[in-house]
Amino acid sequence: MREYPQEWDSMVDEVCESENVDRRFKELLIAMACHESGYGESRYARKANNVLNIRCIITQNKEYENGFRLFDSVTDCFRSGVYLLAHSRHYTAAREKYFKTGNIQQFICEAGKVYCPDSEVKGQSAIWSASVSKIFQEIERKKADSTDNEI
Repeated sequence: MREYPQEWDSMVDEVCESENVDRRFKELLIAMACHESGYGESRYARKANNVLNIRCIITQNKEYENGFRLFDSVTDCFRSGVYLLAHSRHYTAAREKYFKTGNIQQFICEAGKVYCPDSEVKGQSAIWSASVSKIFQEIERKKADSTDNEI
């Protein structure tokens, strides 16, 4: 697995803890950031701390460039991502399915329909979901292996 910036772990821990969200959202946010930012290497990740490629509607209180949010820090970007996934009405169906079944893969598929709709390329949300799901599984496997090695 390609490595992501290790400081993301503590950033996402802090945000998930302060927002009191399920621990599996931590790995999901990191998987999304890996996919969306090319493991932190994309233009908006470097220039705008936007590792999740969060777009925004132009408002007077948020800075943006070409429809992408500009964040003061990567932590702020993760905080926005947690808000979207855990509280935004757009993800209600995905959350309900996850809390009902506990199946994070199903959440990823449902969230993909909102996060990456098929507006530009048919099947785009399925491609997004498959990529994020694969990265998510690799992160969970790596964390499990490192825990096993500590014992």
